[in-house]
Amino acid sequence: MQTWPTRPNRATSQTTTPLHRSKPGRTINGIITSNDLVGAYTHFWKGRTSLCTYPECEPCSVSRSARWYGYLHIWNPETNASGILEITPSCLPAIDDWLEKFGTLRGAKISVSRASHKINSRVVATLKATNFAIDRIPPCVDVISQLCRMWEVTREAAATADDDAQGVRAKLKELRAVG
Repeated sequence: MQTWPTRPNRATSQTTTPLHRSKPGRTINGIITSNDLVGAYTHFWKGRTSLCTYPECEPCSVSRSARWYGYLHIWNPETNASGILEITPSCLPAIDDWLEKFGTLRGAKISVSRASHKINSRVVATLKATNFAIDRIPPCVDVISQLCRMWEVTREAAATADDDAQGVRAKLKELRAVG
């Protein structure tokens, strides 16, 4: 390998897809390219978000609770930009309703915003049909690989967290049905 290359090796250089989080007064719109959610428990720890890797998790070892977030790949047809959208459990009713009706999230237009102008207010999602043919929508990026790169964890460490998130999603759906 060259000691002082003037350009990165294309085979090893990978860009990270931007992460979009809902902020007060700002609505995030896009067309979903993912078939379904990817869920993960995370901690805000030492100034950044990191994946909960329980039982070998430093934040858990000092009794910091983990929070669940869902992730989708979205695309903006007006700008041709794409990114990963982070959602909270309060968005799950809209997501689950759509999945129940259509079996996939791919192709749905999603709008995500905060319920009020407070930074910690509830996140609200709405899904609508679009007039884009599925074959005109770009392919979904590997959301898990992008998150692993961002959180600096291996895919194996993320696999356990993803399995746990799917179980929590099923439990949340069950609790909503009862209550």
